[in-house]
Amino acid sequence: MPRAGLVEQIVASHPAAKGAGELLFWARSFRRSESALRQGPPSEALTKKWVPAYLRVLNEEAPNAQRVVDKRPSNSDFLGIIHCAFPQARFIYLRRDPIDTCLSCFFQSFPPVLTFTKDLDDLAHYYREHHRLMEHWRRVLPAGTLLDVPYEELVADQEGWTRRIVDFIGLEWDDRCLSYHATERRVLTASYWQVRQKLYKTSIGRWRNYQRFIGPLLELKGLN
Repeated sequence: MPRAGLVEQIVASHPAAKGAGELLFWARSFRRSESALRQGPPSEALTKKWVPAYLRVLNEEAPNAQRVVDKRPSNSDFLGIIHCAFPQARFIYLRRDPIDTCLSCFFQSFPPVLTFTKDLDDLAHYYREHHRLMEHWRRVLPAGTLLDVPYEELVADQEGWTRRIVDFIGLEWDDRCLSYHATERRVLTASYWQVRQKLYKTSIGRWRNYQRFIGPLLELKGLN
């Protein structure tokens, strides 16, 4: 879901890593080959085409980095084909209370392409389908490929979860990942202000201030 820039900032604070923002590569690749991909896994010819093309994109963004983060939210739709092309890739899923997540999206003035964020019923439906898809990836992806990071637990235990994230992507520990808010880098997404601040708890359970007005979202309670 949108509004998940925190983990990218944490990883990008490591001197061996770089945050590339929201790259369009996988969404465009899927559209170009959609009819074939709806029939089954990508062919060997297709993955051989994707691998050097994507590596060129990452190299342009971060030529000297050992790890590069592509944080485009819609990548969650394509984890299967990404894994087919890059079986050693690691996926980090920042999982937050669904009502807080949807309300945060609703409050944000996203571009028209994210039309589902403009209506509470649409948001609730979108989240349920997103949740169903993520449950599928957890079942079919190999163990150790996907790391779930509960936002509320990250706030409560910043160092513990940050160490798990850094270890998951195969990097040595670096204290700068704890001071992510001091990392100077260009952030062009809606999280540009949040990633400049230290972790705070005020956004946890924020939806309770608005529960009289968010009826459709309340159906998501407990879905996480």
